[in-house]
Amino acid sequence: MMRRRRPIRELRHCGRCHHRGHLRSPGRGDRCAQCEKRSDGKAALMRAYRQSKPLDSVIDAPTAIRFNIDLLNPEIRPRAGSTNIVVAPTEGLAECCQRYGYEISFVDLYEDRTPSISEGIDSLPGDNPSLIVFPGKSQTEAIKELIERSGLHDSYVIVLSDAADMDHWRSLGALLISGNELPQRRSRGNGNTGVPAVP
Repeated sequence: MMRRRRPIRELRHCGRCHHRGHLRSPGRGDRCAQCEKRSDGKAALMRAYRQSKPLDSVIDAPTAIRFNIDLLNPEIRPRAGSTNIVVAPTEGLAECCQRYGYEISFVDLYEDRTPSISEGIDSLPGDNPSLIVFPGKSQTEAIKELIERSGLHDSYVIVLSDAADMDHWRSLGALLISGNELPQRRSRGNGNTGVPAVP
């Protein structure tokens, strides 16, 4: 008795994260299985990376250290045509990031860093996808204006959000991402200095 051959499944790109693979369940539409576990912000971040799009970013260094974020991971590090700013880094972190194309905004130890973060967000043109790594609502006005600029270019803004503020950022039209969804830094001898691990 001849065995029936399985039909060849079509390879296609996920509509959210652009992962290329088999569509296993018609009920998912154009989404892959991994996307069901991802936030909109994480899916958008992966889509920009897989499509080799420039990704603009403003990253608060103390926040990056708090969430153990690897700033040199290919998903988020500077790419051709992108504007990427790190605010208030340590001296070692600044030196490392500059080698990879980040702009640095230095802030004195006891100085309020939120104006520098606002200036960084205001400097982004909005024509690329943007990532804001700072969960504070003090940046509401700057992020709202960036979302408006991004809308003119059919682009989007990804915001790191605490659980309590998700509804606030969604109401502005931001795509949300949590700290543990961003690339995590491997320690590999760096301790807790905030120096990213080289992938």
